[in-house]
Amino acid sequence: MVNKIPIYIVIFFLVFCACNTKETYNLIGTWKAVSLKEKDIAVKTEWLPEVWFKFHENGTYEYHSTLNYKEAGKYRILADGLYTQDSLVSGAKEKLVKIVRLNQDSLHLEMRNEGNPQHLILVKD
Repeated sequence: MVNKIPIYIVIFFLVFCACNTKETYNLIGTWKAVSLKEKDIAVKTEWLPEVWFKFHENGTYEYHSTLNYKEAGKYRILADGLYTQDSLVSGAKEKLVKIVRLNQDSLHLEMRNEGNPQHLILVKD
């Protein structure tokens, strides 16, 4: 029995790494925002097409939003969390958003804005 425990740990670790690799692979590319909900209510925004992310294979990202707001830096996926660290601003803290769904052509993110839940849907460009 003692000899079997390390094998289960190794199998769990390999499955966990494979899942994160798949998630990261699906994330690579350019994503454009198509829908935003706040408190489960669709927000009508004419500026939504200005919002996009680009995730690179080397673990870096770019983000563009309204009023020419930009971020760039490193990202990582851990479980259902997308962590980003903006390197354009000195001393910026790491941010976390929840990945609700990620596949080859859609990305659903859950976050909070002033305590209010938001759900952002993006499609791969």
